[in-house]
Amino acid sequence: MAILTTTEFKTIYNINSSTDDSRIELLIPVIDDFILKYCSITIEEAESTPSLKIVAAQLLFNTLYNSKGIASENIGNYSYSLLSDVNKPILSILNNYRKVEFF
Repeated sequence: MAILTTTEFKTIYNINSSTDDSRIELLIPVIDDFILKYCSITIEEAESTPSLKIVAAQLLFNTLYNSKGIASENIGNYSYSLLSDVNKPILSILNNYRKVEFF
C-alpha cells in the first residue's frame, strides 16, 4: 500500500489530465519512503493517519511542479537527500508525527 495514490493526489489538486501519471506513480514510493524514514513510522501507521495524505500530496506537488522538491543522489555506497526551502513548512508538520528512536 501507499500513503497516497495517484487518484487521491489528482483529486486533491483537481488534476484531470493523465500527462503526469507515470511521473506521479514513479514518485509516490519515493515520497512514502521519505515520510516513513523521516518519521520513523511504518506504512500501517502512516496509512492510519489521514493527514499524512495531505503532507504526501504537498511533497509530491512540490517535487513535480516546483522543481525544488526532494533531490537525492547516490554515489557508490554513499547517498544523500536534499529538501529545498519550499518543503521546510512540510517538515515542521512531519515533526508532529516523528517517533523518538533510541539506539
